[in-house]
Parts: sequence; structure tokens; C-alpha cells
Amino acid sequence: MGAFYANLCVKGIERGELVDWLSKNAGSACISKGENGWLCFATEELDHQDEELLYSFGTSLSQAAGRRVIGVINHDDDLLFMSVFENGSRVAYYNSTPDYWNDAPGAGEAPPKLEGLNEFAALGDDVSATDVRRILMAELDDYVFATERHADFVAVVKLPKFSVSTGYRDVVLGVGEADWTVLQAPTEESNAREPHGHLELKIGRPQNPVMSFVSRLLRGFPRN
Repeated sequence: MGAFYANLCVKGIERGELVDWLSKNAGSACISKGENGWLCFATEELDHQDEELLYSFGTSLSQAAGRRVIGVINHDDDLLFMSVFENGSRVAYYNSTPDYWNDAPGAGEAPPKLEGLNEFAALGDDVSATDVRRILMAELDDYVFATERHADFVAVVKLPKFSVSTGYRDVVLGVGEADWTVLQAPTEESNAREPHGHLELKIGRPQNPVMSFVSRLLRGFPRN
């Protein structure tokens, strides 16, 4: 089975501002180190691959922070779903396999759906819309795995490379290309000790090799 992950990236935001927003709007979450002006985050809830939750996070954060946000879901390496948000609205949308959930014969063979090409290209500096279109609209046969398409897109627009193949569970289990900070949602017990929102637990290299191996085995299974 393929990869399952979901995360969002936001450009130009201060880490403390993102931590504050997550403390008010999400449960347990993790935040990456910065790269090319971007911060990446994932939440425990997003591991369920809920498109409505991704939309809610994207619109809310882009409005609150006044920053551009991109959210991504990779489902079983068969479907890559991405949205770009600005000022509280979704301004671009992409689905590599729009008929993935169709049970009719031939399902999964429809061409990718892309709305807002220029907005996807504008995520980077001096990025050619032609290059972005070449990646996103390539036929499914050109990308055996959605992770490969996502990685090529990330490289072209210079999003954080560690946003590829990484969700909340992957970080907690020790898989990832960057140092991450885990924000553990407070329990009743921890709130009684420290009633100030999330607890921060730093996770970074070196990784636990056993947990890394286990995580790579588990990544083939969907979040329940």
C-alpha cells in the first residue's frame, strides 16, 4: 500500500504566531523548522485525511495571519489533493484523480483537475506556470506514486522538502527530514499543572531507528 499523509505549509509567519493559532484551533500538532520562509505543520486530526478540516484550517489561518497557505492530502499514493488559501478563501484547487471514489468501470482514469494554475505557481519566486502545469497535469502513468508528483511540485516552487511524505503520526514515530516540535494537546491533569495551552515536546535527529522502521511499515496503512 502507498503513503497516507496530510499537512499544511504557511509562508512568512512567525513560529510563535503559528503556535498560538494551533493552540486555539487544533488538538495535538507538530511544526517543522523553517525552510525558504515556510513553516509546515500537521495535526493528529488531519491524519484522518478530512478535506473539510483541511479547508477549515486553510481558510482560518490564511485569514488570521494574512499569509498564503497550501494544504495537501496524499491518499494511498493514488490521489494527491492540494488547495491554496489566501485571505480566508480558497484560490486554487488540485486533484490528481478526480474520479478516484467513483465505482463505475474505468474509475481512476480521468485526467487531473486543476483550478488556479497561476496561484500554485505564485507560491514560489519566479516560478514558471508552464513547469507547474507540466507536473500537475501529467498523466497518471507518468507518476506511479502521488508522492513522486508531490515531490516534483515541492521542488519547483521551493516548498519545504520535508512536507513530502510527512503527517503527524510520522513525526511522532520519528520519520521526517527536519526537526519538528510536537504540540501535545493538554489533558485535564496537565491543565491543572500548567493551564496555558499546548505542551511542547521537541523531536529531532538522531531518530530512534526502531521507531523509524516501525513507522515506515505502518505508513502503508490508512489512519482510522
